[in-house]
Amino acid sequence: MDDVTAWNEIIRRMVHDLRTPLNTIVGFASLVRDGQAGPITEQQREFLDYVLSGARELEAIMATATRESEKRAHGAGEHEGEPRS
Repeated sequence: MDDVTAWNEIIRRMVHDLRTPLNTIVGFASLVRDGQAGPITEQQREFLDYVLSGARELEAIMATATRESEKRAHGAGEHEGEPRS
């Protein structure tokens, strides 16, 4: 396995491993923020907005990492359908 392939595998696994807990955080924070778990104060709503904003930032970082990893792989000859060396 070459360095680019190894790096892409690390990125792929990292993004996969982060996505599940991040989706859980977003899901539950959204439920609470929307009042589905009972009434919340305006301050609590603001705090949950911060949580959701941070989660969106992490999602964007993960998407960028995935995209850049794929560009790097394609630049190194790991094109879809081509055998890897």
